[in-house]
Amino acid sequence: MTASHPAPGRTFRLCCLSKETHLVESMLLAEGYRFSPLDFYGPARVLTREPRPLGGSLAASFGLIYIQDRSSMLPPLALEADFGETVLDMCASPGGKTGILSRMTGRKGLVLANEPPGKRLSTLRRNLLVNNLMNVVSSGYHGERFPETPQAFSRILLDVPCSGWGTAEKNPRVTTIWRAEKLGPLLGLQQRLLSKCAGLLAPGGRLLYSTCTTNIAENEDQVLWAESQLGLKQAELKPFPGFAAEGPLRAGAAKCMRIQGGASKGQSFFLAALHRTGREEAQGRAAAAASPRSSSPENPFAHRVCFSRLPEGGVREVKRCLEFVPEAALRELPEEIKWQGFYLGKKRGTSLVSARARLLLPPRGQGPELVLENVEQLRQLLSGQSFRTPGAPKQRFLGLYYRELPLGWLSVKGSRCFWSDRT
Repeated sequence: MTASHPAPGRTFRLCCLSKETHLVESMLLAEGYRFSPLDFYGPARVLTREPRPLGGSLAASFGLIYIQDRSSMLPPLALEADFGETVLDMCASPGGKTGILSRMTGRKGLVLANEPPGKRLSTLRRNLLVNNLMNVVSSGYHGERFPETPQAFSRILLDVPCSGWGTAEKNPRVTTIWRAEKLGPLLGLQQRLLSKCAGLLAPGGRLLYSTCTTNIAENEDQVLWAESQLGLKQAELKPFPGFAAEGPLRAGAAKCMRIQGGASKGQSFFLAALHRTGREEAQGRAAAAASPRSSSPENPFAHRVCFSRLPEGGVREVKRCLEFVPEAALRELPEEIKWQGFYLGKKRGTSLVSARARLLLPPRGQGPELVLENVEQLRQLLSGQSFRTPGAPKQRFLGLYYRELPLGWLSVKGSRCFWSDRT
């Protein structure tokens, strides 16, 4: 009998369509996981039994869940982005908060996820692909050098690089790595990021500043600096069910929120909502919400794909790679900003769809497919075992489904099909 791994308070959220929730949960249950819903956010779950590390579960492997500390889910929720809005996530990697913003803004909305070039940007783009966040585009700027596009965004999430003292229970070394006397450069970076975002924020817009540290110099002091130097004002934050919050440590920062990690069974977090006074320019978002759906993009693939679950948009080729480009990105983002769309696959004579692009799969029964009914077969597939190709499809790919749940695209070679994540 397999021993259960301890899972006190480990949390995750579902990364699937609402109608697919029961299938994803049934997959987790079939592997022996047990969990309960959390009140503060509908897709959030807390584990009560973990027979093996959750990161190795089938649901995680196929990008159907995202493991995330419960406190880390709060900043995008506190930003209060609406359906159809365009949001800037300035320091986005690894993408957990971006995923929540993607769900909040929906098919009519757009998220621009930014991260400086390097490994963290690569990690971000990988997670956007795995979780199928097709209303998200990404950019690779150092935040303080983000293009000058004044008042371009009505919602900005700024989860700044910080000392991470709020994670000390899990990583005690952070308090020795980031001693108070070494924080000067970090404090300067946070102020430069705040200054940049203040310039990007539209009148009436909302900027959510957050850290995972308990250090007052990175929290309340930065908020008060933003008020005095940048002309921003604090806004109210609504309480979150299941979280213990303490009062701010500066009298002038009364509207800020400090999440107590231990009492909340998560990390300690600091949240501050800032807004720019003035009348909000909502015309662009209203037009986006009311815009009729355009016709499906032209299919560049040699086999049948389905665009009905995607936002309005099209497909473009960039350096022999195919990207999905949301129409909202072309309409809402200033030309000065260079960004990358959602990766769909490569172009080598014929177009090769990414195994991860599960939202391109047609409904079950409408194309060449392999349907697996139990989790053991899925484990075999991910371990490298091939399966006999059903029927005699002449295409290079076929859809993979767990019961009615679309999972991705299988490669076909001769009479066998297999999972390959290299496309």
